[in-house]
Amino acid sequence: MLLTGLHAFGGHGPDPLGQIKLAPPRADDFAGRVREAVVKLSAGTSPTLWQIARSFHMTSRTLQRRLSEEKLSFRRLVDDGRRELAIRHVVRDDLSIAEVGQLAGFDSATSFHRAFRRWTGVTPARYRESQKK
Repeated sequence: MLLTGLHAFGGHGPDPLGQIKLAPPRADDFAGRVREAVVKLSAGTSPTLWQIARSFHMTSRTLQRRLSEEKLSFRRLVDDGRRELAIRHVVRDDLSIAEVGQLAGFDSATSFHRAFRRWTGVTPARYRESQKK
């Protein structure tokens, strides 16, 4: 899925009210399709460039070149995918914050908290609480 809005491509500034909108990628949106594949393959791990390239029936170098043509990097799309997973799951009461971090592919709670704060400007717990109101 494609993130739209101010925070879609780099988390510039806080998003304390959770105003993130998700939209499906257009058929001609290669980066959006790659981002969606990253999200699908991210359950509990961080997908590799090779895994994503293989899912598109291309080499890793071709994937990098196609993303570069759109002025994007694979690393950035993985970050966007992890962000999407984290935001989608952090509001679920049946998952602990640590479980959400693991689902988003983080090895430690500390790195998950740091990334979540960078993306939204608030901690995962505070974001979860703000979504209940």
